[in-house]
Amino acid sequence: MKPVLCGILTLVSMIGLAAACGADTVALAKLKPDSAPATVVGVSVTAVYDDALYVQSPGSHCGLRVQLPGYTGVIGDLVNISGVMGTLSTGERFMQADTVTPSGRSLVQPVWLRTRDVGGGN
Repeated sequence: MKPVLCGILTLVSMIGLAAACGADTVALAKLKPDSAPATVVGVSVTAVYDDALYVQSPGSHCGLRVQLPGYTGVIGDLVNISGVMGTLSTGERFMQADTVTPSGRSLVQPVWLRTRDVGGGN
């Protein structure tokens, strides 16, 4: 099977699985159009600000901004989030959260990357 076809089949399988359980991965939520409802389950909180937080699916490096003023959780929380998708003026995709439900704790592992792999070196 060619890699492109395999990738398409994998994406179709992921979309089918997400639709079957009623939840999206962070990556699938980001593909939805503005104003579309989305739900992500069991995502790790990776940053907390006054008006927003960032989350990522476990085992993934894809993050999502979640607009939620007054969130009182901390980095490492596992949460379930429902809301609607949008796009900031900067082009960043985000979810405007309607509900955030704690579901546990997680240990967020850093991504290790050599500086030369970022670019500009041999």
